Amino acid sequence: MGYSGLDSWEESDNAACFVSRYKKAIFAKQRVNLIDKEFEDFANNYNTPGSVNIALAMEDGIVRKDDMTETQRYRLRDMLHELKDASSAKFKENWEDEGTRIEHNNAYKRLLKHVNKNLI
Repeated sequence: MGYSGLDSWEESDNAACFVSRYKKAIFAKQRVNLIDKEFEDFANNYNTPGSVNIALAMEDGIVRKDDMTETQRYRLRDMLHELKDASSAKFKENWEDEGTRIEHNNAYKRLLKHVNKNLI
């Protein structure tokens, strides 16, 4: 269990589980509820947080702007900003490995760019 990278939702067990549940949701309300539930998953060092899972699914066109409320769209953006900031050089002492920090920071920047372009 865990994740091997941040290039695709397929590289994360948590993201893959989210995508599986999301694809099974028939009604818009179900998708909104799944997104709300995913936001509550803050994960740990071995799993991706819900906001990342949602953003990774968005990159592949699985989650669309119309699937989210305006509040959810802004919340996703804010959560990705927090992850990007927490992985910035300013907080490098909080990371065991500089390469991992940079990899995460670059991924969060990429996801945030996608979210800003396609949601807000």
